Amino acid sequence: MNQSLFFGSGAVLLALLGGCGPEGTASSSGSPPSLGGSSVGATKASSTPSTQQSVSPALSATGAQPTTSANPAVRFDGFATPESAVYDASNDRYLVSNVNGKPVEADNNGFISSLAPDGKVTALKWIEGGKGKTSLNAPKGLTIAQSVLYVADIDHVRMFDLKTGGSLGEVKIEKATFLNDIVAAADGSIYVSDSGLKMEGSDFAPSGTDAVYKIVAGKSEPVAKTPDLGRPNGLALVQDTLLVVTFGSGALYELDKNGQKQGEQKLPKGGLDGLLLVEDAILVTSWDGECVYRAERNLDGKGFAFVPLLEGLSAPADIGYDSKRKRLIVPRFTSNAVETYDLP
Repeated sequence: MNQSLFFGSGAVLLALLGGCGPEGTASSSGSPPSLGGSSVGATKASSTPSTQQSVSPALSATGAQPTTSANPAVRFDGFATPESAVYDASNDRYLVSNVNGKPVEADNNGFISSLAPDGKVTALKWIEGGKGKTSLNAPKGLTIAQSVLYVADIDHVRMFDLKTGGSLGEVKIEKATFLNDIVAAADGSIYVSDSGLKMEGSDFAPSGTDAVYKIVAGKSEPVAKTPDLGRPNGLALVQDTLLVVTFGSGALYELDKNGQKQGEQKLPKGGLDGLLLVEDAILVTSWDGECVYRAERNLDGKGFAFVPLLEGLSAPADIGYDSKRKRLIVPRFTSNAVETYDLP
C-alpha cells in the first residue's frame, strides 16, 4: 500500500455518528466537496420524459413508524435505468446517468440526462455513447470537480466538459468489473469504488474485484482491494476520511490510511447504494429496505441507529442533493424514474 494515501486520523466515522443530535445532524465540520462548473449549452431532447406528481413513500419520524405521507416535489419518468444523480449548483440543474442496458455490458449506448429542477427535461441525451467520438457504456456514479464531470463506467472513469459535454479523456482501471460510485476530494483527486459484481443471467454475482481506487493526474492506484470490502458502493468524504457503504455486506465504514476498515456499522437492511452527507447528517439508500436511511442518536442518548427517512422506494440508487431547494434527488433504478423530495 502506498503510504501517501492518508485518510486522516482513525475513528472519524464513530466521532461523526456519535455527535448526531436529536435531528440527526452531526457535530463534525466535515462536508461533501463543493460542486463547481460553468454554463451548459443543452438542447431539448427529441424524446422527453414526462414529469408528474405521484403518491410517494411516507416520511418517518425518528425511530417511529411513518404516520404522514408526502408527495415528491417533482417526478421525472421515461429514463433508461437511471443510476446516479448530481446537482450542478453553478448551472442549477440535475445530471442523471442512464445505464440503458445491462450494467456490465460495453454496448456504448449509455447516456447522461440534464434536468431542470422545476420538472423540465432540457436534454434526455445530453451526453450520449456512440454519438460522434463519445464512449459511454453503462454509466453509474457521477461527480463534478473544477468544471469537469467525472463518470464511473464499468472499468473506466470518463471525463466530460461540464459546459459542452465534450469528452476530456478517460482513465482505465485494469481488472475492474463494476466501477460504481465516485467522489472528488478538495485537492482534485478522485476516488471510485469497484463493487466487485458481474452478471450471471439476469442476476448479480460477485466477481471478487472489490476495491476502492484513487486517481491522481490520470493515474489510478488501489486504496484497498479485497473481497473483504463487502462489494463497496457509495462513497463520501469527511475532510480527508473516506466513508464507504456496501451493496453486499450491508455495512458503513471508513477506510484508514492503510486501506483498513474502521468503525464498521451494520445497517438494518442491506443492498446499500447511495451515500450522502447533508449538513453533516448521513443518508444511505437501501435496495433491501426500499428506503433512505438517516443516522440518528438512539433515544437513550447512547450510540446511534439508522432509521428510515423515506420508505417504500424500490431500488433507490445513488442519490444527490439540491442544496438550493434542500431536496433529495432519488434515481429509481428499476422504475426508470427520478424523484425529488423536500427534506425536513
